[in-house]
Amino acid sequence: DVERIADYLIDQFIERGTADLLNEYAKLLPLLLFNQLFGCPGDIGDRLTRSMSAIFDGEDVLRANAELTECLMELVAIKRRQPGEDITSWLIQHPAGLRDEELKDQLVMLMGAGVEPERNLIGNALLLMLAGDEPGAPERRGSGLLVEDALDDVLWNNPPIANYATHYPVRDIELNGVTLKAETPVLISFAAANSDPGLTDARQTLSKGAHLAWGAGPHVCPAKSPATLIALTAIEKILNTVPDLSLAVPASGVAWRPGPFHRALVALPVRFTPTAARRAGNGVQAPAQTSAQLPDPFRNAPAAPSVTPRHAQEPAKKQKGWWSSFLDVFRV
Repeated sequence: DVERIADYLIDQFIERGTADLLNEYAKLLPLLLFNQLFGCPGDIGDRLTRSMSAIFDGEDVLRANAELTECLMELVAIKRRQPGEDITSWLIQHPAGLRDEELKDQLVMLMGAGVEPERNLIGNALLLMLAGDEPGAPERRGSGLLVEDALDDVLWNNPPIANYATHYPVRDIELNGVTLKAETPVLISFAAANSDPGLTDARQTLSKGAHLAWGAGPHVCPAKSPATLIALTAIEKILNTVPDLSLAVPASGVAWRPGPFHRALVALPVRFTPTAARRAGNGVQAPAQTSAQLPDPFRNAPAAPSVTPRHAQEPAKKQKGWWSSFLDVFRV
């Protein structure tokens, strides 16, 4: 599934010679993958992708949240009538007998926990590997850093979720001279734990599994293996398909999104030799990218808006979204 979605996304920009690998690849890939896992029809998947993306980017969040709730409730209703081999149907069939509202909340939690960390893991690792191609930088590709090692490096030094896991002590407990009160939330910083001076040797050797980016103990991330596989596959696919990929800006010039919880890029602009899309003849048009959606190095001055006489205006044809366009190609 990851390879198929990656091929589709790469085809949308490979003829252009430029791309924003964060917003056109790392961000969209996990969103479309969850549509696949949830068994979304085209229209519901389009709205799910749009609303989750808006929520993560802080754009009109109230409207996006309402749209998210609406489309997931529709999905649950469809799967109750026509179950399939997908996560939504399996949750419905669970002996717990979840109500529709509970099912919706479970789907939101799964997608929320899976999309933002995954796109940051892919984006941060790609930045690390591409930065090594800059003059004077240590070699990161080819005989240099392997994708697996890049992922470990990111999980050590730029964990996608920097601060988040909230724990509640069941009783008062003292930690390094500080009393943590029972039932009081304690926010865990993965980034701070990983930068502990006592772990310097482990950090430098990228000891696998020694970081805390996945959490630890009974509350360790249950999706560690699939999340790693998704990121590894996505990165290998783009590097193998576009072998001369290079940063369009210095690595030191990329912007990071502000926020207390994540370590996330704003964009990852790259350049490469344009080549023909492998599915260029399928006649399917992916959702258009506006100039405002492209990273600054590729942004052109907006064209003057065309003026159509009022009497000649016609209803605009509904633009297909990413998921329905993907389904048109693969008929999954």
